[in-house]
Amino acid sequence: IYAILRTLSVATAMPGPLLIIIAGGMLFGMGPAIGLSLVGEVLGSLLLFYAARHAFGTGKRPPPKFVERVRQGYQANPVSYTLFLRLVPLFPFGGITVALAWLRCPVWLFTLATALGGVIMLVFETAIGAGLGQSIASGQSLSPHLILEPHIWLPLLGLGLLALAPVLVQRFRSG
Repeated sequence: IYAILRTLSVATAMPGPLLIIIAGGMLFGMGPAIGLSLVGEVLGSLLLFYAARHAFGTGKRPPPKFVERVRQGYQANPVSYTLFLRLVPLFPFGGITVALAWLRCPVWLFTLATALGGVIMLVFETAIGAGLGQSIASGQSLSPHLILEPHIWLPLLGLGLLALAPVLVQRFRSG
């Protein structure tokens, strides 16, 4: 049921996927929650990917010139662009999925990049839920002081550092 809920949340861009992931960490612990979330994330992404591809047509109509220029740039280095878009939390997950469908990303590359990027994010997000579950199981009440527990603030710090990845990439390229 949890994997189906994750699949639907990703495929429909339903609000609150982070809450679903945190709840999974609380209910199942790290390993099972990451596995179930990843299955739901990849399946939901593939549903959205194929729906977007269908909506954009099969390529029978010529795209606008701007679209064709972007697509040509992408086609020159599809692996690098796809991995960058999936691993760096620069744009919304669903938006990247639709963009990759529009760019005609190969399905194998889309699936691999989605799984790899998904695992990285899910480790941090699930750890927050697992930490909350651990705190509740040990008899602590949900209160603001829980943020001071290492099993809560460390994953939050990791997510914060991951969010800074685009800035670091930009500084590395310019410097």
